[in-house]
Amino acid sequence: MEKMRYFISRSTNNGMRKGHMLTLDAAFSIVILMALVGIMGYVPLMGSNDPYSGLNMQRSMNDALDLLDAQGVLQQFDSNKISTEIDSAMPVQYSWRMRIEKFSYANDSFTERDEINFGAGDANLSGKDLMHGRRLFLTFKDNEIEYFYDAQYWVWVK
Repeated sequence: MEKMRYFISRSTNNGMRKGHMLTLDAAFSIVILMALVGIMGYVPLMGSNDPYSGLNMQRSMNDALDLLDAQGVLQQFDSNKISTEIDSAMPVQYSWRMRIEKFSYANDSFTERDEINFGAGDANLSGKDLMHGRRLFLTFKDNEIEYFYDAQYWVWVK
């Protein structure tokens, strides 16, 4: 009986190309997998940083002041009444602080008459989530400017 001989094909070009392609394919798959994991980790972080949260705070305070101005509450210059009305109009997750300066108008000039400060006292006025705004309003008497008011406010998340 004759012995069978087995020949091992040693085609160097085919073997290297297949191994080389398999290595590139595996490396490319790992890069894509890492990118997907990175994106999946980044997307929830993007959702938690609402870029409009500051504008929502400012809009809420502006809406409250529009309402109080229309009702004539701001012109009464009573910090307790203004504070109560703002608290009822603002969302509960926001804290705020306000300063209103009152100026009289005579002879084409304004003279400071009074100032009130009220609202939450625990403001971190240099905080990242702090919004600052200003509202100017007037009171009239006999079709003339009686008082000019400069209301500045700070709003932040509790």
